[in-house]
Amino acid sequence: MKLGDNYFQNNLYPVYTVPEECRDCYKCVRHCPVKAIGVKDDHAYIMPYYCIACGKCFTVCPKNAKHVRDDVDKVKHLLINKRAVYVSISASWMGLFGRYTKDQIIHSLMSLGFAGVSETALGAEEYCAFVADDFRSNDNMFQISSHCPAVVDYIRMYKPEFRKYITKSASPSVIHAKMLREKYGDDIGVVFIGPCMAKKNESDRNPNILNAALTFEKMFNWFRKENINIDSIPNNIKADFVPHKCHEGALYTIPGGFNKILEINGIPDDVQLISINGMEAIKDALRGLRPETLNTRIFIDALACEGGCINGPCRGMKKSNISILSEIMHHTDIRERENRKFTVSIKVDYENDINTIEKFSYTLEQMSATMVKIGKHSLKEELNCGGCGYDSCRHLAQAIIRDNAEPIMCVTYMRENAEKKANAMLRSMPAGVVIADKNLKIIEINKAFHNMFGKELSDAFTDDMDAMIGFSLERFIPCGDLFNTVLAFDKDIRKEMFHIGNEIYDINIFPIESNSYIGVIITNVTGTEMRREDIKKRAQQIISKNITTVQEIASLLGEHMVETELLLSSIAEDGKNPGGTPK
Repeated sequence: MKLGDNYFQNNLYPVYTVPEECRDCYKCVRHCPVKAIGVKDDHAYIMPYYCIACGKCFTVCPKNAKHVRDDVDKVKHLLINKRAVYVSISASWMGLFGRYTKDQIIHSLMSLGFAGVSETALGAEEYCAFVADDFRSNDNMFQISSHCPAVVDYIRMYKPEFRKYITKSASPSVIHAKMLREKYGDDIGVVFIGPCMAKKNESDRNPNILNAALTFEKMFNWFRKENINIDSIPNNIKADFVPHKCHEGALYTIPGGFNKILEINGIPDDVQLISINGMEAIKDALRGLRPETLNTRIFIDALACEGGCINGPCRGMKKSNISILSEIMHHTDIRERENRKFTVSIKVDYENDINTIEKFSYTLEQMSATMVKIGKHSLKEELNCGGCGYDSCRHLAQAIIRDNAEPIMCVTYMRENAEKKANAMLRSMPAGVVIADKNLKIIEINKAFHNMFGKELSDAFTDDMDAMIGFSLERFIPCGDLFNTVLAFDKDIRKEMFHIGNEIYDINIFPIESNSYIGVIITNVTGTEMRREDIKKRAQQIISKNITTVQEIASLLGEHMVETELLLSSIAEDGKNPGGTPK
């Protein structure tokens, strides 16, 4: 499978991107512990083959562009086609939904059609009994828990040298599903409900044991669609977990809780119990570790989520972790320490797993050409700022070679490129351009502005444009009121035919940042205006001459008309006095 496969909405995988909601962010790339995020056309997408489903991208996405696969229809299909379907609910419900009683939660789920509700914590108790017995029976020196599927996938795929140290058991949720099948028959359906996204991968890989996995968020959405209001369910309603209530197993969802269960289940005292939460912490803990050199027996309770399972990416509500911890510890029934024996187990050997992420090799020519694409021509230009989401410029270049990233992801390169283009435009503009701060101190000019007003500084004209930086803009363009108006009201102002000395200018003033920076574009229109005035003057002369000519013509016409009128009148009079003497 290529890295570029499965773009965007791959609804078969637990998490996917809606491209219309994702653009130019790269936050998911920065936070993904295994860099299983590709970028195409400025949109980030999940690469399932490389993803461990830790849910980090889902929780950090500022635009909610990452969506979790909705398996409610799959569960509805189970309810129709299975003899009975049971819920395996994460013990984190105790802390997250403390406002509700167990009876209200169970009643609501059974209203959807489930035959019964059981606690995944029962599987955690069986799992811990297996681990404790394994340490009692063998001389294991080092083990990493297998109860977090995201951690297991990380080691399987990215740290194969530690595979043999993963506890050889399926996770508590899978063991719990097997417990329910042994109790109620193998023809039932089992659905996990909790805050974990990685459980979807686990159910996909074990469909004959754990049929589906829902998140708490989807559970409440389903309640709303079916008009099930938990708050309206009477507090005195009675409903119990099947086959019975859990005990200390409920602690597995909190940091360090898993190791507490191991102690209660009789793990040998010479085993050091270490709890590590969060993928970055796990990566750091394994970096450089050589278990064969240890002289102390160690068991690591490793959880991908910082804060434990109670802080899973799909917990569905915001609540203080302290409150959640307190609620769970308050409701947990802890038994006395005892060397308990497990009754249900599913052994899994991860050592021979062949699903390892392939190692890529890159030629010097590939790397050199790609580094140039992101503006890195030398070592000193490799800032390794992490803005693109990768740990270094070279890691970004490698992702580009794999067709998994784009050069525009390099923020510094794009900024420098934009600055070069902007500077080139400023240099070539015939109009003067100046930028000033709120105090009207010049902070940037172009060559044209320098040529217009540089001589104002000294009779000895200098080509050093920086000499004008820091001077007051009003020294060169006396428009203080206009400048302050633009700063205050964030509006553009244009001033035409503004006289400065013997020159005439068109001035455009515009805000760059409200009440902080303004820009001015100034054009010398003296020549144009002089020509315009000359044309206007000549036109006036011609018009005046024409008017004079017309007046002269009118005067001549007037005289001619008078003479004609007198002649006609005389002829008329002669007609009235025949034989008379003509006048």
